[in-house]
Amino acid sequence: MTPNQVPLAASTPCPRCNQSKSVDSLTGRCTACYPIQLSDLEPSIQDYARSARWQKYKEFLVMFSLGPVSIGIILFYSSRGKGISPLLFWLVVIATPVLMGASVYSLFRKRQSLVRYYRLGQVSRFVTAIDAQLQYEAQRGRYPHCYFRVCELAPGSNWPDSLGRKFEVDIPPRSQERAVKYNFWKRFFEGFDPAETPKLWAKVYFDPNQSGSALIRVADSIFVTKR
Repeated sequence: MTPNQVPLAASTPCPRCNQSKSVDSLTGRCTACYPIQLSDLEPSIQDYARSARWQKYKEFLVMFSLGPVSIGIILFYSSRGKGISPLLFWLVVIATPVLMGASVYSLFRKRQSLVRYYRLGQVSRFVTAIDAQLQYEAQRGRYPHCYFRVCELAPGSNWPDSLGRKFEVDIPPRSQERAVKYNFWKRFFEGFDPAETPKLWAKVYFDPNQSGSALIRVADSIFVTKR
């Protein structure tokens, strides 16, 4: 099955609730009657889902508390005789419920991320992989990012337009990342650039929903696109 083919289960109503809108188009599972739990995910995907969930909680706490904390700071300085612009105060008051509402909305959207990870764990059963030579790139620091760059495609393989030739992936666990990095000291003593990462052949499984979400398998390691 090619990446743009969808299983017939997508048009089949759930036998329990007789609705089709909550039936996952890839696996045929009704996510309303049978919500996706972390334990339902493939073991190789669970670490990514846990990391994404923790990130969502951090975003929720920061956004939810930003407004009340700002108001508290303004009131504190006002009580000490510090001049605070009334315009600034009312802007913070108006922005506070907006930020709190956005944080709650973001938190509820985390449920959808579990569906995405569930689909990625199952996608290799339903679609044909694209064979591609990829090169890994990691940017460390306070805000780390990880990318793959497409170097070459196997004969007959077509890279979909929904994902560029350089795409971001979720930050992988160290156990997964070892598959795409050279041994630093070995490369150094061999006279090569130790910072260079290898070009490795991988199998890329694209979600048929055309979102650009994909699972990348390099040897026994798994990577997922950040979408």
